[in-house]
Amino acid sequence: MRSQLGKAKQEVAGAIADARKLQQQLEKEKKQAEEWEQRAMLAVQEGRDDLAKQALMRHSEHLQSAQSMHETWVRQKAETEQLKNALRQLNDKIEEAKRKRNILIARQKRAEAQGRIQETMSAMSNKSACVR
Repeated sequence: MRSQLGKAKQEVAGAIADARKLQQQLEKEKKQAEEWEQRAMLAVQEGRDDLAKQALMRHSEHLQSAQSMHETWVRQKAETEQLKNALRQLNDKIEEAKRKRNILIARQKRAEAQGRIQETMSAMSNKSACVR
């Protein structure tokens, strides 16, 4: 279980890192889309419709890319949350197993101690019977 916990922690960390990278790429695509939109507006103001058309095409490409990345990011984020929940559950199971193990160890020690007490009491009873 401990090795599974270590693996799960690594997977969660990797998933979080991937989600952050996707979010950064998404922001980059959005920013580039905005820049191309501004370039298109400047080209229109300068009367350069050919440049404006090209800029709007680039704007559209970056916008579509951003939308696709957003969908991927949303899925990645949801999967990361599922991994986090699975990690918490695994950790809870490990803690529960530790508690049960400790209880069993305590019961075993108690039984051993009671056995020793019984042996001592029995030995004392036999000696006192011999003394009479």
